[in-house]
Amino acid sequence: MGGTFQLNDWNTTPTESDTLHIRKMCAKILPALGDVQDGQVQAGLRPYRDNGIRLEHELTADGINVVHCYGHSGSGVTLSWGCARNVVEIVKTLLPIDEPPPSELPKHEQLWRLVP
Repeated sequence: MGGTFQLNDWNTTPTESDTLHIRKMCAKILPALGDVQDGQVQAGLRPYRDNGIRLEHELTADGINVVHCYGHSGSGVTLSWGCARNVVEIVKTLLPIDEPPPSELPKHEQLWRLVP
């Protein structure tokens, strides 16, 4: 139904006060939600960075290619498609340059399969 934004809170156990606050705020928008009694309550971590998302390539000291893509905070699902596309473009620059034939796959399938 909702979530919280609490800096430096790494607790993965839902708290009763957060749950009650979320239910109260949701019931203000849609009063019928105030009657919800049974439901699974979960807590998840969505790391936040003061400088925004880190999306870049790094060649480590021992020669390993790493593509960083984190720090989306609560916007991870919203930003995932655009960031995934950028990650694919970075990874393509790290792959051998063999020109494959054009793909007949839909664009979303090409992204997930790293088709150039």
